[in-house]
Amino acid sequence: GDSSTNGTYPGANVTITTGNGGQAGAAGTFTLTGGTGGATGAGGAISLTTGAGGGTSGVSGALTLATGTTTSGRSGDLTLRSGAATGGNAGDIFFQTNGTNLRMTVAYGGNVGIGTSTPGTTLQVAGNGMIGFGAAPAVTAATNGLVVGGNVGIGVSNPGNKLSVLGTADIFGGNLGIGTSSPGARLSVAGGGLFGYSGT
Repeated sequence: GDSSTNGTYPGANVTITTGNGGQAGAAGTFTLTGGTGGATGAGGAISLTTGAGGGTSGVSGALTLATGTTTSGRSGDLTLRSGAATGGNAGDIFFQTNGTNLRMTVAYGGNVGIGTSTPGTTLQVAGNGMIGFGAAPAVTAATNGLVVGGNVGIGVSNPGNKLSVLGTADIFGGNLGIGTSSPGARLSVAGGGLFGYSGT
């Protein structure tokens, strides 16, 4: 059919619907594809932008990406995919909020970064982290620290205590406190202790 390179319809809604499938047929597919660049030119970009809110209290338009629902089968998958590259690096996927503030990156090699655009490991977090807590807990992680609400296992998959270590552990450059949050020596124990005793 006819196509328009620049179509503006003030105040109008735009709906694009693919055809329904038959009794056993699949419904139509909707595809947005940017044009291919020339010998050294960039390919065409696709931008989906909602309208700005009006006045001082208007809310900008929402953008929703959703797969269809089903009553007896399996709903469709939702895939975000950057293009492959031959002879160069493929594109990364960036998640931004409040304008262009970067929140999360999925790098082309598979690494995931939270608060960084260049994750160097499978998961890299720039900042604090909390695991095992609900929304807005009373505790807060220290700068670049980690707070864990459950048991932690190092070298063990089923830790039975707050910290279970299988193997050798080394502590450098700090004090260790048992029962105290402010150890004043290499080892500070608040309470009784047994050393060199194998009984219970």
